[in-house]
Amino acid sequence: MCNPFYSLCFISTMEFAYTCVGTPYYLSPEICENRPYNNKTDIWSLGCVLYELCALKHPFEGSSLHQLVLKICRGYFQPVSPKYSYDLRALISQLFKVSPRDRPSVNSILRKPFLQKLVLRYLPPEVSALYCCLPREKGVLCYKQFCLVLFC
Repeated sequence: MCNPFYSLCFISTMEFAYTCVGTPYYLSPEICENRPYNNKTDIWSLGCVLYELCALKHPFEGSSLHQLVLKICRGYFQPVSPKYSYDLRALISQLFKVSPRDRPSVNSILRKPFLQKLVLRYLPPEVSALYCCLPREKGVLCYKQFCLVLFC
């Protein structure tokens, strides 16, 4: 049985999985090469989604599955438009590092100042005020039924 939320099991560990499932456009190089993978595969997939939101196309495309896999494994993609911020373009590049070790962790992504500013901008004022009162090292934001754990 396949667990679509497998990455939740890897949040605090660097265990490796060996299963393969998903849309080919979001496959990481380690999956394409049939190597063990961990939660850094999800970071690659996040890069694919973020890229698509900016460019309105897949970052890696090929006329066959073989061509697509070759492009993914090389990690070469057309940069998104310079109309997007340098911080966003740099983040996308970091998410597409071919080596999983070189990709950022979820926590390091959430610690990026440009993302923290955006998150705070869209939180209700009472939650923003709560966040400002939390210790900078670690905190949990709760609003209604939703909780966001921050390791900032």
